Amino acid sequence: MSHAEIERRLLAGTVGGTRYDFIVTGPLFIADAVTPSFLIPATTPVTRIWGTVGRMPQGTTKANSEIRIDVVYDGDVIATVLIDQDSTDYQSLEIDGAALGQLAKDKYLDLNITHVGDVVPGSDLKVYIEV
Repeated sequence: MSHAEIERRLLAGTVGGTRYDFIVTGPLFIADAVTPSFLIPATTPVTRIWGTVGRMPQGTTKANSEIRIDVVYDGDVIATVLIDQDSTDYQSLEIDGAALGQLAKDKYLDLNITHVGDVVPGSDLKVYIEV
């Protein structure tokens, strides 16, 4: 779904399971704002957040075999998505959005990758924020 369609549905009040999809193709790397930012077109609650990878990270220890992704809202980290060797189906656990509150209109969502595997970083990341 395009950003324009998300905005149209939010403004019309017909969201019904809309989500923001953040996609990083290829090998992962540590960086801030790794995808284009999403501008929130209308105030809306978060339902859930989760992520997937195409290739799992590998490392010299369990701690070095994980991908950590911070979900940043208006400059503040609101959630951290973790994908590690214990993740099933190349997917993180879901984060319940109920505790995150509302996303306000005209604020931005970003992703920061803060950790990758030290042997194989992992690749083809997708983080979903369902509103």
